Amino acid sequence: RRRVRDTNDWVRFRLPAQGAVRAIEIDTAYLKGNSAGWIALQGRNGDTGEWFEILPRTRLQPDTLHRFVLRAQAVVTHVRLDAFPDGGVARMRLHGTLTESGAAELTRRYEESGA
Repeated sequence: RRRVRDTNDWVRFRLPAQGAVRAIEIDTAYLKGNSAGWIALQGRNGDTGEWFEILPRTRLQPDTLHRFVLRAQAVVTHVRLDAFPDGGVARMRLHGTLTESGAAELTRRYEESGA
């Protein structure tokens, strides 16, 4: 039972570097009675950027791999997955590539690490 009404479950991820997301996989494998009913994905570029919609609120089926190809790539450093009203997601995968600045940032961090 939810302790706070009118809320939903969510999780926020910071990506290792800026990337261009082109496709999303949301997997509800093995979750037959307690999977999320609906999900939405937002993104932002930078620590202080505005959140924007990547995937609108979308219905999920239990015990299923859901694949979504984006019409336009989303350039992000952070993503937020919302589950409505709550429920489980086995895994989320973001498919895409590093941007030029994202690749340069990772290279800089690697070189500064002395590895």
